Amino acid sequence: MKKMTGMILAAALFLAGCTQNTAVAAETEVPENDTVIWIASDLHYFSSSLTDHGSLFTEMTEQADGKNTQYIEEIADAFLAEAEKAKPDALILSGDITFNGEKQSHIDLAEKLQKLQDMGIAVLVIPGNHDIANGYARNYFDSRSEWVDSVSSEEFADIYKNLGRKDAVSADPNSYSYLYDVNDQISVLFLDANTEENPGLISEQTMAWAQEQLARCNAEGKTVFSVTHQNVMTQNMMIADGYVIKNQTSVKLMLMEHGVTLNMSGHIHAQHYAYNARFYDIASGSLAIAPHQYGVLTVDADSNATYQTQRTDVSEWAQNHGLGDAFADFAEESQDFFDANSRRKSEEYVASLPLSDTEKQSMVD
Repeated sequence: MKKMTGMILAAALFLAGCTQNTAVAAETEVPENDTVIWIASDLHYFSSSLTDHGSLFTEMTEQADGKNTQYIEEIADAFLAEAEKAKPDALILSGDITFNGEKQSHIDLAEKLQKLQDMGIAVLVIPGNHDIANGYARNYFDSRSEWVDSVSSEEFADIYKNLGRKDAVSADPNSYSYLYDVNDQISVLFLDANTEENPGLISEQTMAWAQEQLARCNAEGKTVFSVTHQNVMTQNMMIADGYVIKNQTSVKLMLMEHGVTLNMSGHIHAQHYAYNARFYDIASGSLAIAPHQYGVLTVDADSNATYQTQRTDVSEWAQNHGLGDAFADFAEESQDFFDANSRRKSEEYVASLPLSDTEKQSMVD
């Protein structure tokens, strides 16, 4: 297998989830022989048919974790429009592609993604912990909420059956894991840790299947990147339990033994990367949360890889669709929404601590 001989990480952009000052990555001319892969995570798409954006829906979004669910339709459409214009070689959605696994959300999103697939852009998805057999799938109308259908693993596979996985080199019979050849040089190994039987874990059967695929890629001299939803490496000790794959050590060793030096994940809703012993795990921030960014992985003919983040420009999309006035300040307003949500959560956390009001306010700030 070709080693990834170099990786230039746009480190200044990794912190975009924590600052308002990071600029949108400038469009650059990509050499003809370079491979470009877009990676987005945690879109949490919610079908517009499941809500009237009434009082209960508004309350739910304002009391949640900062996802801009009230505008997720526009965010998704703006992101996909950018992909349609840029035409990357592949577009990866690394799990939690729906809000809480609503069947209608899956159906509507698959229809949007199919349009890109029909244009020749390989759309590659993997389920997250929110996407399958989710007991929180609900609709929101006025002041009431009702349970709606979620999907089984089989239904998930059926809904997305016409996307990239159908062209996989190999598909694991025990999960939604698969190996996809982007081209003769690059393969992507998708590892599903969100089956109904083994949530949060890459099963022994899937590990055995993956090792066979990696060995074949080794023999063919392929460069392989892997994709998971949960992290392979701990990104932060404060968000480790439940956020990393349960058998993370075994997964990491398997990948490294076969020359894989980059895994792309999500799940933590923050743009970050962990690095150890020549192995990277890049966690993409949630596309639903300000600054609504995704990753752009560019690989040259020598398998040198660069990664940078790009922000979805919802305002430009809105302007092109006659909605400019309503979304003119979307980036700023979305960041304000996230900041207000973070402040509320911080205030709730420190409220019971044995500290003075001044100390609590300082901690919140």
